[in-house]
Amino acid sequence: MHCSAKLDWSLVYLARARSGDPADVEIRLIQARVLTCDGQYDAALLRYDSVLATHPESRDASLGRAQTLAWGRKVGAVALFL
Repeated sequence: MHCSAKLDWSLVYLARARSGDPADVEIRLIQARVLTCDGQYDAALLRYDSVLATHPESRDASLGRAQTLAWGRKVGAVALFL
């Protein structure tokens, strides 16, 4: 199975898990990481932003967001690491 297909299936399973508990922060963070790995940077940023809206102290969300910005070559990524 191709890597992209595995990521697609991961996203399907994560969506199912999230439907059972939409507020679960860990599921949202994992979903964001998989989206980033799949090159879906804008969707990943939305997930990270949703976590940060309710948990602004989340280091995982802040770092993941900065990494996603860097990998997606978005302006401002370097400043988030400093």
